[in-house]
Order: sequence, then structure tokens, then C-alpha cells
Amino acid sequence: MIPRGYGEHRPGGRHGPGDRHAIANRRRSNRGTVLVAAMVILALLSLLGAGSLLNATLDTQLARNQATSKEAFYAAEAALEVGVGRVMAAFRDELRPYTPGPTADWTEPSTAGGDPYDNPFNGFTTEFKIINSLDPNNPGAEPDPFLFTTVENNQQIIHFAYEYQVEARATSALGSESMAETVRVLETPLVQYYIFFEDDLSWHNGPTMNSWGRVHTNGNLYFAPGSGGIWFRDYDNAGAAAPHILTVHGEIYSGKYLFEGNTIGTRSSGPVRVRVRNLTSPPTIPVTTSDCEEINTSITATNAETQEARFVDANGTYHVRVGVDRMPSASYQTLARGGFYEAAAADPKKPDVDGMKIVVEGGALKIYFTPNGGVQEDVTDLVYNYWVDALGNPVNFGAWPAGARTMADGNVATALSQIQPGTIVYSPESPVTKDDSGAGSYDGTRGNMNPWYPCILERRDPRENKEVDFTVIDLQRLELWYRDYLDWSDNGSFDGSVDPFADGRSLLIYVSRSLSGGGFASGTGAGNLQSVKIIGSRAGRTRTTDDRQHGSSPTLITRTSVVTDNPVYLDGDLNVTSPGGSDAPAGPGGLAIVSDAVTLLSNNWGPSHNGQTGGTYTKNAASNSAFNAALFTGRFDFRSGGSGEEAGIHNFPRFIESWSGRECHITGCLINLWFSQQATAEFRCCGTGTGDVYTPPQRFFGWDVNFQNQDYWPPYVPSIYSVERASWRED
Repeated sequence: MIPRGYGEHRPGGRHGPGDRHAIANRRRSNRGTVLVAAMVILALLSLLGAGSLLNATLDTQLARNQATSKEAFYAAEAALEVGVGRVMAAFRDELRPYTPGPTADWTEPSTAGGDPYDNPFNGFTTEFKIINSLDPNNPGAEPDPFLFTTVENNQQIIHFAYEYQVEARATSALGSESMAETVRVLETPLVQYYIFFEDDLSWHNGPTMNSWGRVHTNGNLYFAPGSGGIWFRDYDNAGAAAPHILTVHGEIYSGKYLFEGNTIGTRSSGPVRVRVRNLTSPPTIPVTTSDCEEINTSITATNAETQEARFVDANGTYHVRVGVDRMPSASYQTLARGGFYEAAAADPKKPDVDGMKIVVEGGALKIYFTPNGGVQEDVTDLVYNYWVDALGNPVNFGAWPAGARTMADGNVATALSQIQPGTIVYSPESPVTKDDSGAGSYDGTRGNMNPWYPCILERRDPRENKEVDFTVIDLQRLELWYRDYLDWSDNGSFDGSVDPFADGRSLLIYVSRSLSGGGFASGTGAGNLQSVKIIGSRAGRTRTTDDRQHGSSPTLITRTSVVTDNPVYLDGDLNVTSPGGSDAPAGPGGLAIVSDAVTLLSNNWGPSHNGQTGGTYTKNAASNSAFNAALFTGRFDFRSGGSGEEAGIHNFPRFIESWSGRECHITGCLINLWFSQQATAEFRCCGTGTGDVYTPPQRFFGWDVNFQNQDYWPPYVPSIYSVERASWRED
């Protein structure tokens, strides 16, 4: 039995005095437990709050660190781009490789140095450095190029490649970042293209055109040929294999042609056939319609995929592409006096290039020569008088080929005394006073004649409607003088041991009738068009009516570039020997003409062949002629008389004769990178009215397949430049 008073519940729910004390004790005990529990819970909540606060603080700090890291990364990346930009600017603006020099150490960006910004960049101090990655022992040196081949659309392209390592870093009080990449700059000489246009390209020839090689335009391409159309094929006139691909940055328009002011006209178009079938090695000749697909509709962004697929051959090669990347190249300013080319001729930087500069100074014609690695020398008297040293030692004239010794009367000189001094390079400042045969004019068989000939264009250029003064270069003879000069300089004799081409040498000739201080040489009259005439073979010297009078002697001794800011007139057959359809080059290396404009004169051009009566131009009757050269030149190509029709690629080289029924052969390249600045008259063709100055020839224009070999390339030809990342790392 449990005693009362010890938790026993009494009847009626009442407690005794003992019960009340027990309950009170239990309550006091519970209050302590609650307090402890509350304190524990409060502690836990405090810990959770502190943890949450800590996490929030850490998250904020992490986000801030990530933002700072990103900002540092972007700042370093900006500095890296500045370094790459410095490299590319040298190639694109100066046409020469970048030499790291001082930038081989840490350098801050500067707008004064052509960079897009000055420090700081978003609060960071940025720096970059550029080193020659292939020569760690000489990091500030210009890197040596190496040949690098890429395959684009199953077709091989050759580049000169230069490698640089560009490093960059960005620092601030909050953080820092560094990174590096190895870049490879690819210099792609444009002689690998048959046609390259910086802007829109029109192609609306009348007579049939056969063409081959790579064609690219940085604008649109407008096709509207005559009924004979265009055959775009895989072989040249000699049957040699050639690549053939059309690439267009914009779009292709069929049956359209361009007018001044970018107005587009429409007319019926002959077929534009592109060979995509029966592609064999060696090529299957002739190409037939069944071998081709026709560009008979415009190819734009909306139908490109479907249309381009029609021009894919069995090997998967696309022969027509639109919407490709734009490819910028050199500007006209590189030709100007004091510009890149004059500097390069005075001081060639490439180890295989000799330089010659022919300019007018102080009212006199001056000729300078700089052998690579040597000092520039005034050789005016040595060239003009055929002497090659101060002792008056003559060139080995007897060793010159007969073609170079052919005089204006057609006879072949057998002694130096039979050749009139001053018939290698001459001008109104240093004219030829009589022809090689001793007659009172340059060519006594032509009758009355301006005594300034051939330093003038007979009467005037009918397209420009101006008298024309020339610095005349007999390129065939100048090349031989160049060989003999090197021979004498190296050996003190003319033993024939020097072969510039075999020795890996090439020649850059800069010639200008512009004055270094601005303006032009006065020539024979104020307001005359100051130009350059190039005689490439005996055809420009003898002035006969025989077609394709190449002769058997070469124009060139080695790879040669002739560069001028003036218009150029190519007088008679140039750099070809064979009268056959192959138009094979005459020398061991290629020839480039880089100029303001190019006018082609046939073998039949002469002093008595042009005139104007009653406002009507009497056109000279041209004869079949051939020119082998890469032509890098300007254009001003809208038809006068109100129609404003664009001249197009077929009239890119200019004519001022009647070529009706005659052949004009151009084997080389047709490259347009600028508009003409000096020869700026609109083209006029093709009837007998007062505004027409020529009738078109049957055109045989195509790419010189020898340009597939880099050993054939002339020096310092304009190129396109691209950059690719070889490697990248973040430190």
C-alpha cells in the first residue's frame, strides 16, 4: 500500500499538501530544462546565422575574385591583341616582317605607337612583349621566313610564314593575369591568283575568253559576257594544268553589269562555263560543254548552298564559292615617293634582292643601284654610257644576245660603238638624240618625227587627252647591264661567271617621274602626263609591223619587279620568246609591274600611227602582241559619254589602238588593289565616233602557271596577310 501524500491522486481531483510541493518542484525543474533547450536552440541558430553570413561573405568574395580575375583576363587579352596588332601592322602597312626589337621586353600599349588604347585598361596596367619564337638566343631579331603550305578547297597555296611569341600581362592592386600565344603570320603573294580585285569585279567581254587560275574579288562579281561567253578551265594555252576557282566575298550576279554609282544594269548574257567534270592529269583537251556547269543564275546568300553544290567536282573541290572572307592587301601609298617601295629599292632588306632607283632630281635623270648588303651607288653615267666602273670598262657587249643588240633599223650591232649611248634608260632630261643607226631621228624610216621620241608618246594619249612624257627603260638591255655590273663587281672582269638567277638574286626597280617634294618632273611641257615606258624586247625598238616579234633572246636575266607611282606603257612584246600559243616566259624568273595604270602598245605602235582630225581619233592598226607579266595596277574604269558602264576585267589593261581581228596575249596576273590616281580618264570604246579610242582584241588572258613555283616569284610583290594561332597558354 502506497502512503498518501506521495503522488496518489485523491478522489475528487484534489491534492494534498505534499502533492502541491511535488508539482512545484517539477515545474521548477521544467523551467530549467526549457532554458537549456532555448539556449541550445539559440546557439544553433547563431551558428547557422554565422555560417550563412560566412557563406554569403565567401560567395561575395568569390564573385568579386571571379570578376577581378575576368577583368584581369580581359585586360591581359587586350594587351595580347595589341601585340598581335603590332605584328600585323608591319606586314600590312610596311609590307615587311615585324622586327621585335625593343618590344622583345615588356612594353606598355600606346596610342602614339598605333595601339588602340593607353594604360590603364579598366584599372589594370597592361604590358606585352613580342619575341622571335624560333631564335630564343636572339629574341629581338626579325624571324626568318619558312615556306608553309595550306590546302584550301583541295588546292595548295604557298605562304611565307613568320612565327612570333606574344606574351601579355595585366596587374592591379586587386589581382593579375598573364598569358602567351605563338602566332604564325602567313604572307601569301598574290602572284598565285590570276585575278584579284579589291572591289567589285565586272566581266562582260565581247569576244570569247578562255581563262584559268584563281579568281577572287573582295566585292561582288558581275557576269554579262557576249555570245561567245567565258570558258573557265583547268589548263593554259600550252595544255599545262592550272587550278581554277572563283571565290567572291559578296555575291555573283548573272546577266548583270555595273554602272558608275553602283547602279546595276541587265542584259542578255552569253554562257559562263566552269569545268567540273573530266578533270584529269594531264588535263583533257579541249574542254567541252558536257564537262562544265554554267553560271546561269545569280548566286546569293539565299541560294548559295544549292548553287555552289553544282560546281563541286568528283574530288569534292568547290570551283565557285560566295560569301568568303575578305582579304585586304597593300595600298596605293606604298608606291608614292618616300614610300615603302622607294625605301626598299634604296635599301633592300631581303637577302636575295638587289635594288635600283630611277628618279628625276634637280632636273636630271638619276639612276642608283644598291646590291644587297651593300651601299647605294650613283650609276647614272655607267648606265647611260654603258660603262660599269670608274675606269671606263665597257660591258661585255659581244656576249649580249642578238635580240638585245638589235638596233632601231633592224640591224644587229657587232660593236659597242654602233650603239648610241643612252638607249638603256633615258628620258626628256637625258634624251636619245639619234637612233642606233646614226640617223637624225630615233627611227629614220618613219620620216618626220618629233625629236623627243621615244621619250614622248608620239602625239598624245587619246584616252587621257594629254601629251605623255616618259622615262624609258629598255628592260632587256638593263637586265644585261645588271648582270655585267655584278660580274665586274665580283670578279673585276666579264668572265660570265655571274648568273643572278642561279645565285638566287632578284631585282627590284623603283622608277618615278614624281618629285620627292611633290608635283612632277616638267618633261617636255607643263601639264603632260608623266609616265614610264618599258621596252621588253626588240619589238619596241625596231618598230616593224611583223606580228608577235619576240625574237629569241630573253627579256629577263632574273626575277624582276618594276614599281612606279606613275602610269606605265608596255611597248611591244614583253618577256616572251615563242610566237606560239603558249606565250612561254622568256627568262628564268617572273616579272611584276606595279603601277598607277597599264596601257598595252602593240608591236605595230609607232610615231606616225595616231592623230586626231575634226575631233575623231584615227586609231593605229595594232598587230598581234604578247605580254608575260603580273600586272598590279590601278583602274578608273567607267565608260565616258553618259552611260557610265564599268570597263571590267577584260579592259583592265588599257588599249589605245584598233585591235579588231588581232590577238592580245597576257600570261601572268591581273591584280587590282587601288584606283588610279594619275591616269584618271574614263575608258572609251568601241566604234568609230569621236569618243572611241580603241577597238577590242581577241583576248587570250590567263594565269602564268610558273607562279606555282616560289623560285619564280618576283621580289616584293603585293601579298595578302593572315594570322593563325599556333599555340596558347594561360599562366
